[in-house]
Amino acid sequence: MYGQHFFEDEFGKKPKIFFLPDTFGYSPQLPQIAKNAEIEFFITQKLSWSIFNKFPNHTFYWKGIDGSEIFSHFPPADTYVSNGSVQEVLYNVEKNNDKGRTNSSLLLFGDGDGGGGPQLSHVERLVRVQDFDGIPKVKFSTCHEFFEEAKATSKKLMTWEGELYLELHNGTFTTMAEHKFYNRYMETLLRDVEIFFYLSTLIGKRAPDFDDTH
Repeated sequence: MYGQHFFEDEFGKKPKIFFLPDTFGYSPQLPQIAKNAEIEFFITQKLSWSIFNKFPNHTFYWKGIDGSEIFSHFPPADTYVSNGSVQEVLYNVEKNNDKGRTNSSLLLFGDGDGGGGPQLSHVERLVRVQDFDGIPKVKFSTCHEFFEEAKATSKKLMTWEGELYLELHNGTFTTMAEHKFYNRYMETLLRDVEIFFYLSTLIGKRAPDFDDTH
C-alpha cells in the first residue's frame, strides 16, 4: 500500500508488476495482497534454486488461498544475472516448460548482488543476436510490455494453487533466534522513543537534540 502510494505521488502511476527475483519463500497470501494493491503481474527467479523438485511451469497463474489469481512468470534461464551469451539465450528457450502455451519468456541480464546492472558487453551481445539465424528471436523490452503481450497471446496456461515452496534456505525464520529477539526489542524501543518525542512536542516540551541525550 505504501509503495503504491509512493509511486503514485512521485511518478503519477501505480506499478502493475510485483518484481521479486530473489526471496526465501512465497507465501500463499501474496496473490491476494498483490490484487488488493492493483498489481496484475508477478515475476520471480529464486524458485530455480530448489534442490529436489524443479518447479513445473515458467508462465502460469498463481492462485492464492482466497482464490485470487495473478499472471506469473519465472524466467527459464535460471538466473537473474545473465551475461547475454548465446548459450543463455538458447537455454532460456530450450528449458521453457510452457512451450506451446506461450511463445515468449524473459531473460534478466546484468550484474547483480554486488551492483553494476547491465554491462556494455551484455547489451552488445544481445544486440548482435536480435535477428540472427539459428538463434531465438531476441528483442529489448520492458517487463510490462512482455507481460501484456504474453497474457494476450498465451493459452491454456497451468494454475498453481497455494505456497510456492523454495527447497533451500530452510530454517531462515528460526535460526539465530536470540539475535532476532534483540533486534525486534530494539525496534520496539526506538518506536517508543519516537512516540514520546512526538508527545513532548504536543505538550510544548522541546524534544532533546541528539547531543543532549549523551
